[in-house]
Amino acid sequence: MQQSHRCPKCHHDRILFIRDVLDQGGGAAHLAHVPTGGSFLGMQSVERTGKQVAYVCRRCGYTEHYTLGAAEIPIDGQSVVELVAPAQEPYR
Repeated sequence: MQQSHRCPKCHHDRILFIRDVLDQGGGAAHLAHVPTGGSFLGMQSVERTGKQVAYVCRRCGYTEHYTLGAAEIPIDGQSVVELVAPAQEPYR
């Protein structure tokens, strides 16, 4: 939908682009809250990263979410863990 502006489910050609997906608190949704190592009054500070945008089909409601700046999300091994697929063997 991001490229074609067409729903992959029902093929409708009217798509809504949501620039600011909101979280439950009403702020912009982010994929991860990564601890920064600092603290304030005993509370761990976190960095909000991976802003979310969405594409929504006007007919069926199918929704695709995308994360902006995915390559810049810090990997800390706890809140964010990178999974790497094993190497595939070449075709014979």
